[in-house]
Amino acid sequence: NNSSEMIYADGLIFGQLFGANSVESKPYSQPSGQLDWTKAEGNTKGAKANTDFVYVVNAVKVPGNGTMYPIQPGQSIIIAQTAINHKGNYVDLSGNVVEILKPELTVDLSNADFEVNMTGYLGSEYKYDIQNPNVPDMDIVWWANGNKDLMLDNLGRQAYILFRATDEEINSFGKVKNPSNQTNFIYLQLPNDYILDGVETTQDMGSKLVPKKLQNKQDAGYAYLTAGAYSSTSIIRKTQKVINGRIIVKDTNNSTNDFINIKAEPKVFAH
Repeated sequence: NNSSEMIYADGLIFGQLFGANSVESKPYSQPSGQLDWTKAEGNTKGAKANTDFVYVVNAVKVPGNGTMYPIQPGQSIIIAQTAINHKGNYVDLSGNVVEILKPELTVDLSNADFEVNMTGYLGSEYKYDIQNPNVPDMDIVWWANGNKDLMLDNLGRQAYILFRATDEEINSFGKVKNPSNQTNFIYLQLPNDYILDGVETTQDMGSKLVPKKLQNKQDAGYAYLTAGAYSSTSIIRKTQKVINGRIIVKDTNNSTNDFINIKAEPKVFAH
């Protein structure tokens, strides 16, 4: 919460965006190398499909009635894929012991504020999707790629957004296929105006950057892990200033300037 007033997390939606992960020149590509969504099956927005919308592959929502989960000024919440202590051995849902050989390379998320448990949504258990009964589950708003858990690309070739929308609004949004027609997954065509904040994470692939999925007004830059995949580092917003103990992080809508690399550690801020 970067404001000076308490806010409620209830209803806040975290979304992962979909798009091209390499620069291609194909019949379904824009000049930038990003997918040309005007050619997507289901698109009814014409040329605006490439400028006025983003394409959500997965979205999860903080539960609550509107006043259940306050975030004080300068405080933050953690949404975990699986809210367990990843530093210690654990038993998966198949009854097998998963040994953690290098605990220093991972984190303890057992005290996360929320977790993404897919069992209820999928109707079956994924063996690594361990339920923490002490941590509230996120609600599944949209799920398009067939994954059995919330997965982040290890190479960081993604963009993430926070937004709010009612069930009725989500039902009214466009639902479109990949313009390449290589899958049958359906993506949520979210108007840019609904985005509260967005972060483009990408990396230099040797010659060109991964094509951006956000417009410059949402994020004029990008951030990535300079140490690479599986390096136990994360990106985090820079601390701009601290007022009476309240942390205010940098947010200029340019992730190149706003983020730095830091060792991954829950609720540890960069100073």
